Amino acid sequence: MGEFPSDLDLMAYAHGELDAAASVRIRQYLLGNAEAAARVKALQQLHDASRRICQGGAAVPAHLMGQVQSLAQAADAPWQPEFDDRGYPLNADAQAGNSQQAYPSRPMQIAPARAGSGMGYRYAAAAMLLIGLGGFLFWFNYDSRTQVVSGETVVPANWVVSAAQQHIDCSKHGGHFGPGFPRSVQELPASLHSYLGHDSLVPDLSKLGYQFAGAGPCNIPGGKTAHLLYRPGGGTVSLYTVSLFIQPDTDQLKLEKGKVYFASDAVDHTPMIIWRGNGVIYYLVGEDKNQLSDAAKQMGMKIRI
Repeated sequence: MGEFPSDLDLMAYAHGELDAAASVRIRQYLLGNAEAAARVKALQQLHDASRRICQGGAAVPAHLMGQVQSLAQAADAPWQPEFDDRGYPLNADAQAGNSQQAYPSRPMQIAPARAGSGMGYRYAAAAMLLIGLGGFLFWFNYDSRTQVVSGETVVPANWVVSAAQQHIDCSKHGGHFGPGFPRSVQELPASLHSYLGHDSLVPDLSKLGYQFAGAGPCNIPGGKTAHLLYRPGGGTVSLYTVSLFIQPDTDQLKLEKGKVYFASDAVDHTPMIIWRGNGVIYYLVGEDKNQLSDAAKQMGMKIRI
């Protein structure tokens, strides 16, 4: 599994095929990515529905079964390339007629599974069943970049000002460790669950050169809030920090799932993005748009502000 789970990783998770450690990583990723969580839920529903159909003994139409078997036979046959490494066809007759002109390069082809493995049949069956389902999962491979919207009044202006001011004030201090909150990112999820009453995503921004500077309770509009502060490595006090505010989602903001809302403080133009996770609301505050985009990526979101 890479830095972020692929579509195949999400499918394996939905089908219960991952080990415990991989499942925990996927679950943590889904906490901060509503779109991916929705895809996993749809995959689980499809998996359950197909299992019920199979257990119920539903008959597969003869024409569909014939197409599946034809695909399976083609997939299990030994694979032979059509062109050599110079772009010429391997067929001798075709080579003779085109000896002065190389064929254009072809996209690399992936060889089917070897005969006897059974994978060719399963891939063929899966392909035909998806076709039979009318492209239900067409959107699954669609660009999953989260939509960023700005200029809306969903988040009140005074909430934006309050979060920005809290970010600036806390950035002036070296430590930000509140009572009852641990000093490491790894230990933070449990304490946040205890404080907020809900699981939440805890990003590690060390790949961006930031160290965790602490977490604690915070007073901003919207209800009980935890404030996570990250500052550039080296321990020096700097305003070029990143803040993440997390609140339980009590529908205090009418945020649409799958959207990220961009706002800027009218006083000093501090940028931030706000979105709804699974049961919580996140406010990510920084110094510029690129910083926010990079930090959001570490939380499993593809965005461009």
